[in-house]
Amino acid sequence: DLLGQGREAAKKHLRENPEIASQIDGVIRERTGLPARSNGDEVQA
Repeated sequence: DLLGQGREAAKKHLRENPEIASQIDGVIRERTGLPARSNGDEVQA
């Protein structure tokens, strides 16, 4: 899989791969000290 350049391509890739979006969200939250998401919360691209 090639990730196209640009914001819209990145958003599309994250929408199509929610497990990657969730992993990125978790790392950002951990490193910034934000609370973890509840199970019902969705990650938005």
